[in-house]
Amino acid sequence: MKKILVIVAHPDDAELGMGMKIKSHTQNGDVVKIIVVTNGEYKDSPKGRILEAKKSAKILGVKELFFLGFSCGHLNEVSDQIRLEIEKIIKKEDPDMIYTIFSKDLHIDHEVVSRQAVTAARSIPSLVMFRVANSHDFNPNFFFCGGEELFRFKIKALSCYKSEIKKRGTIDLVAMKALSKYEIQRYFHHSLVSRIRVNKKLNNKDNLYFEPFFVERLISD
Repeated sequence: MKKILVIVAHPDDAELGMGMKIKSHTQNGDVVKIIVVTNGEYKDSPKGRILEAKKSAKILGVKELFFLGFSCGHLNEVSDQIRLEIEKIIKKEDPDMIYTIFSKDLHIDHEVVSRQAVTAARSIPSLVMFRVANSHDFNPNFFFCGGEELFRFKIKALSCYKSEIKKRGTIDLVAMKALSKYEIQRYFHHSLVSRIRVNKKLNNKDNLYFEPFFVERLISD
């Protein structure tokens, strides 16, 4: 059993970037906890997306959510405080691995959280980054492959964020499915994809889905 800590800026960041990987961890007996730096609040929903995030976490098997309660869009003003709060949780939880948002991102909240999470995680053996909606210059060096079951869990978890889907925010389930199925062709030859399908014992009717990551460091047992 491994202790996994995911650090994100907003509710839904983790599900968008690594929903399948989170479910895979929990199915394998790993303990996954998530730090959410903001509540994902908007002017028309000052309480944010906390209830939606809790429902999503339950679907993915996440053991605990830590909401830090910093204000969306203003994280660059309190970056040091964010790092200190993250460090407190890291010291308490002592995770084996940390996942966080890729550092190059057009959304200032994502960029700030990534930068502070990387610093706070300086003593953690393994650090891996994932892409969210506004990431750029992202060149993955690790791909997680999942079948229909894991992808259904990801979509079910994302579907909890009804407010974000309704307002046509960053969650587009149709686009998510297409990207997860076909983007891998930018990186892998079709013969390798076929080999992965064989290794996973998938038939021709089963789709194969991918989540890309950038491994900053990975220390195995």
